[in-house]
Amino acid sequence: MGSKTVTLQQIALEAGVSAVTVSNILNGKNKELWPSTLLRAEKVREIAARLGYRTHGAAKAIATGRFNTIALMMSNSPYVSNLPMRLLWGIQEEAVRCDLHLLLSRISASNQNSDEAIPRILRECMADGLLLDYTHCIPSSLTTLVEKQNIPTIWLNVKQKFNSVYPDDYEAGYQLGKHLGSLGHKSVGYVSYVDGPPTPVHHYSTFDRRLGLSDAISLTKGTIHDFVRSHACFADTLQYWRTYFRGVGGKSCPTAFVTYSARNAMPLMRAAELEGLHSPRDYSIATFDDTEMDYLGLPLCMCKLPWDRIGAKGVQLLLAKIEKREKSMLSEAVKLEWIPGSSTGPVPINRRDPACF
Repeated sequence: MGSKTVTLQQIALEAGVSAVTVSNILNGKNKELWPSTLLRAEKVREIAARLGYRTHGAAKAIATGRFNTIALMMSNSPYVSNLPMRLLWGIQEEAVRCDLHLLLSRISASNQNSDEAIPRILRECMADGLLLDYTHCIPSSLTTLVEKQNIPTIWLNVKQKFNSVYPDDYEAGYQLGKHLGSLGHKSVGYVSYVDGPPTPVHHYSTFDRRLGLSDAISLTKGTIHDFVRSHACFADTLQYWRTYFRGVGGKSCPTAFVTYSARNAMPLMRAAELEGLHSPRDYSIATFDDTEMDYLGLPLCMCKLPWDRIGAKGVQLLLAKIEKREKSMLSEAVKLEWIPGSSTGPVPINRRDPACF
């Protein structure tokens, strides 16, 4: 048989005080201004600890109207929900700091169209609000459902005007562009997975990073050259770049490259090395990623994704929304961290002739 729940009345009886006094002491609401009240509070806490008292979550929720719990919900498809470990840590650490419980739920594509799906998850999980981790391909039915049910919700890593927190990828691209421009680079290659205007199928960062880069490079009357590489294996991408460097020759390719992620940078750098080109002597390279990279013995210049700060900010916005009972809150863009690295430098002397561009 399980042990019986210890009640406030039991503690009060042994301590010789009222249950209200015990509740105030254990919830930090007791004014302990005098030695006598301090001794009484210490006695109550000692009795509570000895008896193994724990706060009754359900009773507290009924009294306060709050569960002090938030839910992190994501899709069961890895292609539309991205949960980096540092993002989860940021959420969890901020939840602990705010004395909140954190629950994790996944919703399937078959359930997200149901009017009862999200409310049922919240009701069964006993959560006050929702962090939604859908990065792209967001079903319109899910957005409509959240708005219809008036659930306090903050979207993570989604760029929209209200109720979200996301990396400021445009500003990061602009920062990299200004950096390369200050080094004299006017011919810059942008390596990404997709090309063309933004679509709901692709994450906004793919386009915002390029747009920021392009706007900065245009200030120097420079040019962006697009290289679209799908999610091919390392060997195939390596061969592509080796063929490219052999075909164009050292003076025809861009003097600098910016890649969507470090994953795009690695085969490019390896291919360049195999063809006798080394960074930053022969070309510069910079990227965006969530981990500082040292590839081929060279620390990469990058804008580092602030997942921990995004997670913490998401919890803060959600709490503010719950407490203020506001339907909409302005979204917040979080700046990426600048990591200078050692992979960028001035345009090589033999490439400074304008005819080379």
